[in-house]
Amino acid sequence: MLTTKFENNYAYYEIKDFYLKITFKKAKYIDYRAARVLVSDRLRIQSYKAYHIICDISLIEGISLDARDYLATSGSLLIKSAALVSTRSTLKHFATYFIAINNPKAPTRVFVNLQDAEQYIQSQL
Repeated sequence: MLTTKFENNYAYYEIKDFYLKITFKKAKYIDYRAARVLVSDRLRIQSYKAYHIICDISLIEGISLDARDYLATSGSLLIKSAALVSTRSTLKHFATYFIAINNPKAPTRVFVNLQDAEQYIQSQL
């Protein structure tokens, strides 16, 4: 049976109609260990099938360099496209920096609201 919702120490996961939504929990710092847990759990809920992903990063505290590197490379496994959503301008700029510097393997864009992120993901179908 396919699980459509999951939660770990760092995030909530929910499979929607055409994508997987990951909402990071408040005040979590993502280091390399956390990044590996996030990806492992993501792959499990995806049942190792490729998905479009929307990540709401609005509440995270920060992310380490090695976690960013991991998420951009090995952590991009089975991601068709990704939309990073942040309502906080500092995290929006940080996410834009992540895309420019870490160059994720999956097409990735940054948005300030879920509706624009969903439209982007729909355009990638």
